[in-house]
Amino acid sequence: SLFNEKESIEVVTYKNDIGKLLISEINGFNFNISENNPTILVRNKNSCKFLAFITSLCSDYEINIIKIQSSPQKINNIMVIELDKL
Repeated sequence: SLFNEKESIEVVTYKNDIGKLLISEINGFNFNISENNPTILVRNKNSCKFLAFITSLCSDYEINIIKIQSSPQKINNIMVIELDKL
């Protein structure tokens, strides 16, 4: 768990067959990510505006987004954004 005076984040990890440490859950939100692609994990307060910002930023730098997974909370939402290889 990571925490400060006001908030905490619980992260669940596991090791794959070759010993690489992977994240499978954050604050009860389960997700699947590829082991071979760069991934951005973001916690934000307004998922609609943030998603528009991220997609625009990736477009500006010609980075392809492969998959976006989002937790169901509208406040303190967690987004997992998997990118094409850079």
